[in-house]
Amino acid sequence: MPIESDFKPIIYKTKPDPKSIIKFILEYFIYLQLQNSFRGYDNYRYIKQIPCLSCNRNHSNYGIYDKWYGKEYCLGYSYLSNKFKFIIVA
Repeated sequence: MPIESDFKPIIYKTKPDPKSIIKFILEYFIYLQLQNSFRGYDNYRYIKQIPCLSCNRNHSNYGIYDKWYGKEYCLGYSYLSNKFKFIIVA
């Protein structure tokens, strides 16, 4: 299970297709399920209890969302300001 300290973001030269990002996230984080996509956010939910990607606590009752922040595509939690960098466009 990757946590921020040992996970290296994926680097692309151009912005990847949103559908391919969702597919990759679901393949990489097998404990997540896409809940919905709305206004530029993709919302995921846990399908089993595991520790948080960034702080190692259990947040299984809360969802994860993703969004572009400039050239960084980040996963985050709606109640935490922590962002987990997943993709960077060089």
